[in-house]
Amino acid sequence: MTSWNKVLAEVQAAKPDPKTGASEFDIVRRRHLANLEKVTGIPVVVYATAFLELHKARNDVSIHAGDKEGWFEVTRGLPAGPLDVILHSPGGTAEGAESVVNMLRAKFAPIRMIVPIAAKSAATMIATAGNQIVGDVTTELGPIDPQFRMSRADGVVTAPAFLIKKQFELAEEQISEDPQKLRTWAPILNQYGPSLLVQCDESIRLSKRLVESWLGQYMFGGDKDAAVKASRLADYLSNWDNFGSHERAVTMTDLEREGAAVVHLRDDEAFSDAVWGAWNGVSLTMANTGLVKLFENSRGGTRLMQQQMIGIQQAPSPPAIGTRKQRRNEKFGRN
Repeated sequence: MTSWNKVLAEVQAAKPDPKTGASEFDIVRRRHLANLEKVTGIPVVVYATAFLELHKARNDVSIHAGDKEGWFEVTRGLPAGPLDVILHSPGGTAEGAESVVNMLRAKFAPIRMIVPIAAKSAATMIATAGNQIVGDVTTELGPIDPQFRMSRADGVVTAPAFLIKKQFELAEEQISEDPQKLRTWAPILNQYGPSLLVQCDESIRLSKRLVESWLGQYMFGGDKDAAVKASRLADYLSNWDNFGSHERAVTMTDLEREGAAVVHLRDDEAFSDAVWGAWNGVSLTMANTGLVKLFENSRGGTRLMQQQMIGIQQAPSPPAIGTRKQRRNEKFGRN
């Protein structure tokens, strides 16, 4: 496997290109993306956000309809046909995921969704639109249950649609048994908007319906049991009771057990080496520059989103590269 330290050494040995404005991170990352296409013969697109970099997490790291411009920029010059997509995202909106899938599937087939580290929530939804999901022991997908951002007196909180419904049902039950408990529940129930419970139901149905449809068309397309397999996997991913937390990991083993078409990187050394080379190039860029969202392909097409700005050029003067241990300690305020 092309290790993080090996790619770090390449970055440290590289020099920025004054003609193109490419930083040492750009040069090494793009070299490894080109190598991945060389190994597989399939063009590669990267969609990655810096959601695991704590100092960047409040920036725009989520999937939304505005991402379409970035996806279009890095796919428009690629030939129709097979495509590999490297995904790294905490998720976002189901509608944003649908926009991405519609754009990709209008031009490319088959598609492999490569998840080296994490593609959660709405990013998991995008992954299910692949013909195969490619990963390693580090790979995490997640439940696809919708989350709602709710304003309270003490700020904005995120709450799972399933738990909003469950809490309301609990309130109904307790107040029915003892009307005096209305006094206790009133401050909580007053936070619910007039359509919130209906929105919860519709959002849950939408996420599951989209995933079930994509699985039936793409991952299980042509299989005589496609509808049954798609329904089973969509049920598993959308059922809160299977996880008990939106942050729980869905591993490659879990996906395989539930019938998903998966490719284990451990089974192909050359492919694994190329994927990890490309991913470590992306990871180093995220950790050591102002980049918060990356759209890029293996042929040099790119669109970068920096902290507080969007542009085509890399942020100047990236911070000095530290060791992985040093960067981890800095994140958590350790000496």
